Amino acid sequence: SLRNAGEKYHEFRSSIMKSRAEGLTSTYNYFHDVSNSEPDIVELRKLHVLMDQTAAAAYGWDDIELGHDFHETNRGPRFTICEAARRNILDRLLALSRQRHTEELSATAALPFAVTGKRGRKPKKTNDQILLDM
Repeated sequence: SLRNAGEKYHEFRSSIMKSRAEGLTSTYNYFHDVSNSEPDIVELRKLHVLMDQTAAAAYGWDDIELGHDFHETNRGPRFTICEAARRNILDRLLALSRQRHTEELSATAALPFAVTGKRGRKPKKTNDQILLDM
């Protein structure tokens, strides 16, 4: 369903750009303009909300209230999720990244030496090992 939501959004945005003979920048300027209530821009916002909700659900994060609306950002007012949702999502993505990194390290540590990317070479000897060999 994430693919469907993304494709629907992309196709609708493309149709707006074609019908207006304008690019992404102009389209998103309309999108983020609080005074713009043209039907195609309102529909684009609705599709954006649906796409964000679908993405959150794909992560299993249905419990986050995204709070889409016009919010003040460092780039001025934007139609986006609320600050609390943004921080919650960033915290969860960071935790997920850390978890996956830990899992990758554990999986790599369990591999035989030759499979870990060292191309089967023996580890370099330390100075102490070289002296012991003499």
